[in-house]
Amino acid sequence: MKNNKKGSGSKEDLKNILYRGKTLKIVYFVGVVFYAMFVFYMVGEANKLGLSEEEIAKQQKINEFVAEQMEDGHIGGEEKLILEEYKNEISTYDFESYKQETGDFYVYFYSPYCPYCAEVGETIVDVLGDKGVNFVVVDVNKKREFQERENASTLPKVVRYENGEYVDEIVGANVKEDYEEFVTRDKKDGKDGKGKKDIKE
Repeated sequence: MKNNKKGSGSKEDLKNILYRGKTLKIVYFVGVVFYAMFVFYMVGEANKLGLSEEEIAKQQKINEFVAEQMEDGHIGGEEKLILEEYKNEISTYDFESYKQETGDFYVYFYSPYCPYCAEVGETIVDVLGDKGVNFVVVDVNKKREFQERENASTLPKVVRYENGEYVDEIVGANVKEDYEEFVTRDKKDGKDGKGKKDIKE
C-alpha cells in the first residue's frame, strides 16, 4: 500500500508540474498576442498621425526604456541631474538603523535623475537645516524594495518620523513656504494620517 501511495503521489506531482507548465505557456502566448496587437495599434495610430517608421521605432524604444526603468526602480530620466551627495545623506542600508536610533526626525527621499528633485532639493535641505531639526537625505533610485517598504516611489518627498514611526509627509515640487509650514506645523496634525500634503504639479 505504501508503494501505491508513493506512486500515486508522484503521478499527481507530475500532473501538477505539467499543468503549471501549460499554464505558463498559455500566459506567455497571451502576453505575446496582446503585445503584437498593441504594436499594430500603435503603428495604425502613427500612420494616422503621419509619423515615419523611424519616429515609430524611436517611440517604441522610449516605451521599452520606460518599462525597463520602472521595473528596476529607476525614478527619472536618463540624465543624472544631481551630481553630488547632500551633506546629511545616508544610504538606504543605514536608514533603518538610523530610524530606530534617532526616533524623531525628517527624511528627504529623492532620486538624482528626478527633475522635480533637482528643482526643489536644495530648497528642501535649506529649510530643514534652517529649522534646526534632525534630518537625513536618502537616494532611493533603483532601490525597489526600499521604495515599497517606505512608500518612497513618488518624489520628491519629505517625511516626518516620531519614535521611528511614520507621522506625516509632503510630496511633490512645492514652494519654499509650503516646506516651512510643513516643518513648523503642530506635530499633532500629522498623526493618524492627518495633515498630509498632496502633490503639486
